[in-house]
Amino acid sequence: MITGVFFLSLVSIFGRLLASTSGYTNTFFGYCVVLILTTLWLIARGELKSIFLRSKRIDILLLGLGQLGSAAFFLQAVRSVDLATAGLLLYSAPLWIVLISIMAKTEQITRKIILPLILGFVGVVLVLAPQLTGQSFDIRFGLLLGLLSGISYAVSYIFARRIGDRMNTAVIVFWAHAIGVVLLLPVLFLYPLPLHTSSLWLLGIGLSWTFGYFFLYYALRFIQAHYASMIALFEPVFIAIWGAVFFGESLTITSVIGGVLILTNVYFINKATK
Repeated sequence: MITGVFFLSLVSIFGRLLASTSGYTNTFFGYCVVLILTTLWLIARGELKSIFLRSKRIDILLLGLGQLGSAAFFLQAVRSVDLATAGLLLYSAPLWIVLISIMAKTEQITRKIILPLILGFVGVVLVLAPQLTGQSFDIRFGLLLGLLSGISYAVSYIFARRIGDRMNTAVIVFWAHAIGVVLLLPVLFLYPLPLHTSSLWLLGIGLSWTFGYFFLYYALRFIQAHYASMIALFEPVFIAIWGAVFFGESLTITSVIGGVLILTNVYFINKATK
């Protein structure tokens, strides 16, 4: 599973390298790569007919919308926000999952949940606070998009959990990305792909998502969700490393404390709700 997390973290590098291109456009072409490879996989395994859904259509649609928001908002955010900050905001998703579940009355409020939830959101505030003062509109908007990527990630996870293991993983991936491709088509008219854009970086986004989700879903068949959640904590750590190594980024001490609060309390929430 760590291999899947590693590949997913690489998306942040390619997203920053494509900072001159709209994150929504980058998401569209990355989604196209995933859709093509997933279709070829289904054809090779003789399972293409399984894409015709008989049930769970609404859940798949909402899963696709959540995943699309998570990917597009994240790639748009990394154009102007430090990779580490964008990664931490993306991985605030488990906090939003619990909050949404409590509001929907599908999760009970217990002491094991409420304190980590509060401390986790304190961490989100600490990550955001140093970058809200004296910054340009682009950076502030990027922070908002980073926050929205985490909320969208939470929505996609909730509906993925509703679908469970009752559907072929490749079919879920196919429809999640097919929905995204269709919805992002109008974006190409608003944000056309510049001629100088490197197709190699776009391919990198698509391949990172493809291999990342493949290894991630494959590993989830063999390890418990509790251990999976612990390993997933490495994704924002990898993203922070890429920001420091490739782009010379660094976090303020306040943001570091906020990041520690987010990741630590996400761990305790996952442990309490396993």
